[in-house]
Order: sequence, then C-alpha cells, then structure tokens
Amino acid sequence: MLGQNIEVIAIWVQRSKAVFGPLLPVVAMVIVGADHADQRYPRLTVKLEVCNRFAVQQKILSGQADLAVMGVVEGKELLRVIPFLSNALVVVAPPSHPLAGRAALPLAALGQEEFVVREQGSGTRRDMEELFRAAGVTLRIGLELGSTGAIKEAVAAGLGLAIIPLQSLELEQADGVLALLNITGFPVQRDWNVVSLRNRPLSPAAEALSRHLRSYYRPEGEIDDCMIP
Repeated sequence: MLGQNIEVIAIWVQRSKAVFGPLLPVVAMVIVGADHADQRYPRLTVKLEVCNRFAVQQKILSGQADLAVMGVVEGKELLRVIPFLSNALVVVAPPSHPLAGRAALPLAALGQEEFVVREQGSGTRRDMEELFRAAGVTLRIGLELGSTGAIKEAVAAGLGLAIIPLQSLELEQADGVLALLNITGFPVQRDWNVVSLRNRPLSPAAEALSRHLRSYYRPEGEIDDCMIP
C-alpha cells in the first residue's frame, strides 16, 4: 500500500472545470486518492497546482515537484518526458464571423484578424507565434487573457479569434457558441506529456501516479514505448 505524499504540478493551462477537458477525471481521481474507484492507493495524498510552463518546469528542475503534466517542454536533456494525450490546436471564431463556414483557407487569411491570446509563458501562445512566424503572417494581438475559459468568452463576444485546444471546446461546440475555422494546416497536433526529473528516481507513489495517467489514455502496451530519450 502506498502511503507517501507526492507533489504534482498540472500545467494544463486552463483553470475551470469546463476547460480541463479529458484530464479532469484523472485529476479528480488522483486528488481523492489515486484511482479511488478500486481503492488501490487509499493513503496517497496529492498536491495539485496549476501554473504556466516556466513556473512548472522550474519546480520540477528544483525538485519541488515530482511530476508535471505539460504541453511545451524545454531543456529535455534534464527531464523524462512521456507523451500520453493528444493536444489538437484549432482556430475558433464566433459563428457570425465572415470566415466561419468557409472552405479551406490559408493562414494568410488571418493576417488582418485580431486574436485573443494567453499570457507570455503559455505553451499555446508560443505555438501560435511560431506558426505565424513560419508562415510569414503577422499575428495581431488584440487582447491578452490569463485562461482559456476567459479567451473562449471573449471570442464568443466578438472580441477576436483564438487558437486553443480542441479538447476545451466540447460544450461550446454543442451549444453553437463558437465555430471552428477551416484553416489549412489545422488542427495542429501537439501532445500533453508526463514530465519528471531524469536523474531523480520517482518514489513508488509518484511512479504509480505516472503510470496511472499514462494508462488512462493509452492502451496497455503503449505506456513504455513512448518515452522520449
């Protein structure tokens, strides 16, 4: 039986229940006792924190946290990085936007549009900037907000377009509040990763949680094959 405390940093950059998407069930399970359904680890205590990638990576490197769930990971030579969940980025607009419902459009079609973006340090923000830079298109930032939930509300209100994880849009798509734009090259496929310090062996409790996260989203047999050297 595992009775250790472990520190877990979840860098799923959204902060509301609706935006946690597929990670929320597993986050809830580890908080109440790591797979509470079958009581395998009833004494496991987890501290869960949400912050941007710079802060979370520093906590891992300094040994303040055992595990992280991250999108963009830098300095991989010091880290053990295991992808476990696809993160598809899409372009969204209010349904009334002139580009909504159009056939495949080049990224250049967004050059005159204003975007609602995350703060500096967000992995999604970095991906956006790199995509626009590579295409030679100017990224026009009209509004900067601190959560994907706030960004979705701003887009629905007509304050700009956004690039956000598809997994965060289930409710908005069902309600017809936001529309996905058909932009060539999208969805952009990224991964969510379980991250830990390479030269620091995980405790039995942290290893159990890591395997739980990975097995929750990948079929048995794929868990150990996706390690990034």
